[in-house]
Amino acid sequence: MTLSLLLLSAFLGNAWADQPEMEARARAVLDDMVMSRGVADGWQAEPRLVAPWAGGTRVRARQSVLGIPIVGRELIVSFDPDGTPTRVDGRMVPEVRLDPTPIVSSAEAVRLATEAVRAQGHGSLAWEPRHALRVWFDPGEQPHLVWQIDVGAGAPFTTWRAFVDAHDGKLLALGETLVQARGNVYPTNPVVSEVTEVELFVTQNQLQGPYATAWSCDTWSSQSGCTAKSRHAVADEDGNFLFPPDPGSLDDPFAEVQMYYHLDRIGAFYADRFGLDMPQMEGLVNFDYANAFYGDADGDGIGEVAFGQTGDMDFAYDADVVYHEYTHAVFGEVVDPGFFSSDEYGLVRATAGLNEGTADLFAIALTGDPLMGEYSGSAFAPFDEPIRDLRKVRRCPDAVYGESHIDGEIWGSFGWRMMDDERIGVDVVTELVYAAMLTWPSDMTWPIAGESIATTADEMLDAELIDETTHAAIYEIGQRTGVIGCGRVVRLDEGATPTQVIRHMRFLGEGEGLPLENQFSLDVPLFAHAVEFRVTEFTSGHPNFGWNVYVRRGTHIVHELVDIETNFGTMQLPAPADYDYVIEGSGQEGVIRLTPDSLDAPLAPGATYFFSITSRADGEINGYASADITVEGEVLFNFAEEGVACGCGAPAGVPASLVWLVPLAWVAGRRRKEP
Repeated sequence: MTLSLLLLSAFLGNAWADQPEMEARARAVLDDMVMSRGVADGWQAEPRLVAPWAGGTRVRARQSVLGIPIVGRELIVSFDPDGTPTRVDGRMVPEVRLDPTPIVSSAEAVRLATEAVRAQGHGSLAWEPRHALRVWFDPGEQPHLVWQIDVGAGAPFTTWRAFVDAHDGKLLALGETLVQARGNVYPTNPVVSEVTEVELFVTQNQLQGPYATAWSCDTWSSQSGCTAKSRHAVADEDGNFLFPPDPGSLDDPFAEVQMYYHLDRIGAFYADRFGLDMPQMEGLVNFDYANAFYGDADGDGIGEVAFGQTGDMDFAYDADVVYHEYTHAVFGEVVDPGFFSSDEYGLVRATAGLNEGTADLFAIALTGDPLMGEYSGSAFAPFDEPIRDLRKVRRCPDAVYGESHIDGEIWGSFGWRMMDDERIGVDVVTELVYAAMLTWPSDMTWPIAGESIATTADEMLDAELIDETTHAAIYEIGQRTGVIGCGRVVRLDEGATPTQVIRHMRFLGEGEGLPLENQFSLDVPLFAHAVEFRVTEFTSGHPNFGWNVYVRRGTHIVHELVDIETNFGTMQLPAPADYDYVIEGSGQEGVIRLTPDSLDAPLAPGATYFFSITSRADGEINGYASADITVEGEVLFNFAEEGVACGCGAPAGVPASLVWLVPLAWVAGRRRKEP
C-alpha cells in the first residue's frame, strides 16, 4: 500500500467518527480537568470544531465565563484513532474575578475603536461597526471584560478588530484583519499553463456548489468595498461555461469560471482529505483593485476571497493565490487567530506569519510548484518575477523580519523542503501540518509552531502513519531550518546578520516606541578582549526616527506592558523593564564596543550579552513610520590583530566603558536603568 493510500485508509477509518460522541468525550475530559484543577465560577468549555486527521481526532473547545466567550483561550483535546484522549493543549482559564456588567457603552467603545482606526490613515468607514462582549486576557494574564469591535474602513479599504475595555475604556488591542496577498488561475497560471477545458461541478446551471460560488463585483470603491455584484458567466444551451480569457475587462466571465473552479478544488481537498466542513466560499472578481485578499469585502460579516485586476492583469488567473487565500479562511476557522500580542521578549507577530506561511504551504502542495504567483508577480513592475520563491531556505529565528508575508516564507520554505524530500513527500507534509495546526492557540509563537511539528511527528510515528526514516527526516529538516527549536533570540556569534522592520506611530508621541520582535545575543569566551554590537544599516527617510539599544548581561531584556495615552484613549504596549543600560542612537551605522576595562559596566568574559532594540521619535512623526534595521555582532580576541588601537578614546560625553565608532552622521547618548 502506498503512503498516500495508507494515510487515506487511516483517515477514512476515523474521519467520520460520530461528532456528538467526540464532543461528549471532549466534555468528559474537560470535566475531569475541572475536578482536578478547579476553574472560575460560571466557567464553560463548548466544543466548537471536531477535526479528524489520520492519527486521530482533535476537538477544539471555546471557553466562556458567565456566558461570555473568552477570546484566544481555546482548549484542544486530542484523541488517538481508538478515541482515547492523549493530551489537552491550550490554557484553561484560572479563577476569574470579573464584573460581567459593562460600564462603558457599546456606542462609546465603537467611537474609541473608530477613532483608533481613523488614526491609521483611513478617511471613511465602509459600514457600521459591529460589536460583541467578550473576555480577553492581556499578555500579563489579567482578564478584561471587553467590547470586541469589528470596523470596515475605507480610503484605503481594509478591516480592523479592536478590543476596548468595557470597564475603563482603554484600547487594549488593535489589529488589521483583512488578509492580503497578490495573486491569479488557469490550471496553474498563464505563465506555465495553457487554457484547459475542465469539468465543472455546478448546480442549477450556475457557478455554485457545496464548496464555492463566484460573482463579479460590479461596484467597488476604496471607501466602501463591494456594494453590488452579479454574474457574467452564464451557461450556454448545453450547460457549459466556455469563455476565452479577457483579463483587461471588468466584465470577464472567464475570471468567474476560473475563480469558481479553483475554489471548488481547494474546498473539496480540505473536505475529502480532512473532513473539514467549511462554509460555502464566495469568490469575487472583476473589480479595479491591484491586489487579492481574503476578508469581508462587502460588510456582511462573512469573509470572501476577492481578486481584483489592474490594466491587463487579472489576479484571478493564478491558481496558487486562490488556494492561498482560501487557506486563510481555513486558518481562521481552525485557529481563530489573533493579530499581534506581546510577551517578555517584545512584540509577537508570529500568528500572522504562520497564517501566511500555512496558506503558501497548502497552495504549493496542490500545485507541486514552490514558486508562488509567477503570473501575478509580473503585475508589479519592474520585478516580473514570482511573488515568493519557497525554494530558498529561511532559517528561524534569524529570518524573522516582522512582516507577515516575509515571515511566512520561513514556514512555507520549511514545508517545501519536506515535500521535496523523497523520505517525506506531499501527503505526509499536509497531514503533519494540518494536524499540528489543529493544536495551535490563537496567540501563536514560532517556538510553539516548531514544538507542534515535533509532537505531531511523534504521534504519526506511534500511529504507524510514518516510519522511523520519515520521522528522522522531519526532525532533520526541522532542526536544519531552525523551525524545531526556534526561539526569540538570534545568536549573532553564529554569523547571523538579521534585518527586522522597526515601527513608530504618531500616537506614541516622542520618546520610546515599539520593540523589535526578536532580541540578539553574543556569547563572550573567557579569553575575549572585546565585544562589538553593530547597527550596519538603518533605512529610514524620516529625520526624527531614531532607535534605542538595550543591553543586559546574563539573560534577555524583559518587557512589561505599559499604558500609552493616545488621542483615542489608553493603549497597552510592551516596554523594556529589566535591563542593565540603554544607548540612544540615530543614523545609518554605528558600533558599540564593550571591553573588560569599562569603568562602570565592564565586559565579563564567559558571560552572554543580550540586546533589544526599540523605535524612538526625536521629534514629531505624523502617522506611521517604519524602517529596516540590520545588525551584526563580533567577539574580538586581539585588538592588534583586528587593526584597532588599544588606546581608542570615546567621543565627548560618552564614558570610556563604551567606544562608539562614528562612520556617518550620529547622535548618541547613554543612560542606565533607574534603580
